[in-house]
Parts: sequence; C-alpha cells; structure tokens
Amino acid sequence: MIILFKRKFFLIFLTVVLFIVVLGLSYLFILNSQPFRAYLKPIIIKQLENNLGKSIHIKEIQSVSFNSLIFSNLIILKDTPTDKDIALLEAEKVTVNFRFTLPFPHFKKWQLDINQLTFQKANLYLQRDAQENFDIVKNLNLQPEMIKNNFTFNKIYFKDSYLLFQDDSVYQIERLSTKVKKLNGFFKLNNLPKIEFEFNGLREEDGPPIDIQGYLFIDQPYYSLSVQLKNADITHFQHYLNGFELLNLEKGRFDFKLVLTSDPTLEPAKISWQGEASFQGVNLKPQFLNRIFLENAHGLIQFKDSEIQINSFQGFFHNQPFYLQGTLSFQEIVNFHLDLKANDLPLTVLKEELEGYIS
Repeated sequence: MIILFKRKFFLIFLTVVLFIVVLGLSYLFILNSQPFRAYLKPIIIKQLENNLGKSIHIKEIQSVSFNSLIFSNLIILKDTPTDKDIALLEAEKVTVNFRFTLPFPHFKKWQLDINQLTFQKANLYLQRDAQENFDIVKNLNLQPEMIKNNFTFNKIYFKDSYLLFQDDSVYQIERLSTKVKKLNGFFKLNNLPKIEFEFNGLREEDGPPIDIQGYLFIDQPYYSLSVQLKNADITHFQHYLNGFELLNLEKGRFDFKLVLTSDPTLEPAKISWQGEASFQGVNLKPQFLNRIFLENAHGLIQFKDSEIQINSFQGFFHNQPFYLQGTLSFQEIVNFHLDLKANDLPLTVLKEELEGYIS
C-alpha cells in the first residue's frame, strides 16, 4: 500500500512538473513570437521615454524572457529647438531587466517595472564646459520630482563601450579630446539625486588603462571625480592638470592619481584637486628654470590645488645626473623654492643655462 501511494505521489508530482515546464515553454514561445515582440516594442519605448524624459528609438526586440528582454540599436536623442536629431547615447545591444506590475493574464494592461538596464557596445559623449561643469546633467535635464515619480531602475551598466570626452576648460581656442575604448562600468541610482559611478577602460590611442569613479548630484553642480592612469602618455594628460604647463613636459609616461571635487556651497564656489604622478623617461624644459633641457627623468610629483611638490626628481642634464626637489605655487604669481643638484658640470654651462637664476 505504501509503495503504491509513493508511486501515485511520484506520478502526480511528475505530471505537475511536466505541466509547469510545458506551460513555461509555451509562454516563452508566445513571448518570443514575432507578433508579441512587435506588440511589446512600443510599450518598452514608452516606458523608457517616461523614465528618461527623452525620445527613444530602438530597431527591434531580439528576445524575451519572464524577467528580461534584449533589443538592438538603441538611440537616446537630445532635446533640441530644431528638428535635427542629436544622439546622447547609442548602443548596439540593450538588456532590460524588469518585473510585471500586473498578473500575466491582463494582456492589454501590462506595465513593466524596469529595475536594471545594460548597454553593450554603447557610444557615450561627455563634455566639460569652460566653467568646468559636466554636460551630462544639463543634457539629460533630469528633475528630482520627475525622477522620483518615474525612475524604477537602480543601476545602468555599460559593457564593451566607447567614450568620447571633450574638455573646453583646458584650452582657450580648441577642445582637448580623450577617447576611451572597452569601457565597462555602471551608474548607481538608488540614492537620487546623488548618482554614483565606476568605470574602467583603455585609452584608444595607446592603450593605457583608465579607472574612473565618483559621484555627482543632478540638482546642483556638486561632484567628486577620482581618476587613475597607468603608463599613460604625459604629453596628452598634462593639459588636464593645473600648473603642469610650468614643467613644459615634452615626452614620457606616468602613473597618475587625481581626485577632483566641486563644492558649490563655498563662497566663491570652488573646484579643488589633489593627487600624485609618478614619471618615467620624461623630457622637460621647466619654465621656472629658464627652460633648461632635462632628459630621461623619473620621480614623484604630488599636487594639491595651487601647489606642486616635487619629490626626488632625477635624470640627466647635459649628460650628467641631476636631482631636483622643491615646491611650486601658482596663484596670482608663480613662486618656487627648488633644490637642483648636478655633478661634474662646468660653471660656464650653469651660468649660461641658468642666467638670472643663480648669482
């Protein structure tokens, strides 16, 4: 009797499991049918437009499951006073993770509760204006009340993407552009209006790794940005650093850490920066040393706001070893206190190269 009962229980259990599997496969077949995907496309577009407050274009929905869907060729458009379309973001592939807010049978009343977006092979465009403010907040035009009512997702991920960063605050005439490939990272949105972010990638031109992390607020010009570079081209990245033009760096590589913070609560509003750079194989002609040619130098420089601390900088001057250390400050005028040591140099060379700096 017990054996017969166990067999019946097993058959009933197996039947229920098979029914659930068949029902699930049937639903997946329906979800991935062309008519259903065509029906779902405008729902997804409307939901994303409500979340982001921007015009959205997508090519097609590629696949659907019970908690996610994948579509191709997303374009988020910038609001413009003309009819010309300007893309804020483009992605070859997007994965949307969601929950149904109503039971499955309410076919025509579906609403998707989107909790995560993943962009793959996306193209990002970021700009810092002449006032050193980033355009991402202005372009998205996100308002706290709108976000509170519409944002349902906590994270936006990027995989194998591309970033073009254009900086108008460095030069007076032209932009300084930095291109980053193989970009991976995320924006964290669960503490709005504060947005946290973390990204890593490779500079397109020569491939050094770049790590970026920090936070910003969408309702005020307050942000903190931490940047780390490894074995990067000093001739490109020196332009981002206040005071480094005084070193007049001509070639070389460096490892670099920078923390940039904007605090609008100060009077006047202040952008502070601090960090350090470790140099290898650098050629330079420092303006504060009458542009003497120092070559194949290496060492450590620390910087904070309007001051640069040179620690154990050494290389070659007229083919002889030199050692340089000291402090540079550059507010209204440039002040420096330096200790330059060089061995076996003729006095005539020192007098000629450093005329006006020694007596």
